[in-house]
Formats: sequence, structure tokens, C-alpha cells
Amino acid sequence: MSHPSNNRVTHQLMTPPQLADYLQIKVSTLYVWVSKRLIPFRKVGHLLRFDLHEIDEWTKTKKNA
Repeated sequence: MSHPSNNRVTHQLMTPPQLADYLQIKVSTLYVWVSKRLIPFRKVGHLLRFDLHEIDEWTKTKKNA
């Protein structure tokens, strides 16, 4: 018998400093991209978060552009 949570896809949510470090950019640059809606983001309550899977997909589209 499988547990329901075993079938769930987990998405890692990153904070702005974590993502800036991951992308090797300044946090201030990341906030500019968010304000211009250039990068996928989520609001969790009043907190800004980034889905690592969405960011990886977004970076792939930017490489091919």
C-alpha cells in the first residue's frame, strides 16, 4: 500500500538570497527582474519565493533565446 505523499511531486522553494546565489547575481538585480516580471516567482503570504524547477526551465529558455 502506497502512502499518498509518496506520489506527490515536491518543488523546492527558494528565498531571494538563495536564488541570487544560485544564479550568481546580486539580490538587487533579482528584485528588479521580479518588479519587471522577467522571472517566474510566487508570493507565499507576503514572502517572495522561487520554484527551483520553474527557474531551471526559465534559464533553459533564456539560453536558447
